[in-house]
Amino acid sequence: MPLLYDVNGARGYTLSLALDHDWIGLRVSDLSRRVLWEKIEQSTPETTAGLLIERSRALVAEGRARATGECLAVTCSVADPVDPWTGQVIDMPNSPFTAGHIDVGSAIFELAPDRLHVDNDVHWAAFAESRIGLMCSQPNFLYVFIGAGIGSAIYVNGALYRGASGLAGEIGHARVAPGQTLVERLIELGVASPDDSSIDTDKLIEAFETGPAGDKAKAVINAIAWAIANTIITLNPAVVVFAGRVFGTPAFSSRLRGAVLNMLPTPIDIRETAFGPYAPLLGATLGAAERAESYLNLRH
Repeated sequence: MPLLYDVNGARGYTLSLALDHDWIGLRVSDLSRRVLWEKIEQSTPETTAGLLIERSRALVAEGRARATGECLAVTCSVADPVDPWTGQVIDMPNSPFTAGHIDVGSAIFELAPDRLHVDNDVHWAAFAESRIGLMCSQPNFLYVFIGAGIGSAIYVNGALYRGASGLAGEIGHARVAPGQTLVERLIELGVASPDDSSIDTDKLIEAFETGPAGDKAKAVINAIAWAIANTIITLNPAVVVFAGRVFGTPAFSSRLRGAVLNMLPTPIDIRETAFGPYAPLLGATLGAAERAESYLNLRH
């Protein structure tokens, strides 16, 4: 007589924290991947490192109080690159993200590195895409995000490629003109802040919603398209996934898609993610579930 087995969700729980430019969020899930509790709080670029730590610790404490059993895995998403060997956030020059200025592991969780996995928000969003999204059957793709920052995640043969120090895919620092990075070019064009290099997505959207694109809007498209096209030519992915609320503006999305395709020697499949702004938290949650299952020898 056949027997049916199921995971005992009450065996333990996972914590997933996301620190974004505009929000911070925590999700608590049980071992069966059922969400036990979730909370999203809005944030601002003016949030200091001290306040971010305070709010994050309070969220984590509240989440732990809603769970029972052993904490099996903890993941964290930050809007800055992360060194894959140390789990330390890399503080990039002129980064608009507060999380880049703190040691997430010790300041918020007080956990040993083997029980905590910190990664970049675009990496987590692409991880969600690879597990339950558009790319669940595609091992080679490029995931491009445009928001307050601009970056990408690279999947090669089913695995995320981080580079030697976690900086692979940082296309905002790609050179699009002699001596000028993409972000520097966007600052020059008036859609990024000279103070912290953050992209003004409202201004970017407005440039394409108010009528035919002018010369400045076309220059913005070309600069972004150059960075993306060169990355595609170098990596040769099968698919490119666009993400970020700017792609909710059809004029911007179609123009960027067209510009990228015109710069390539051969066509490529370009799609837009179906996940919303909290995709990094979703990815971190899925990552925590897999780490918990590995910790209990439930994955091979």
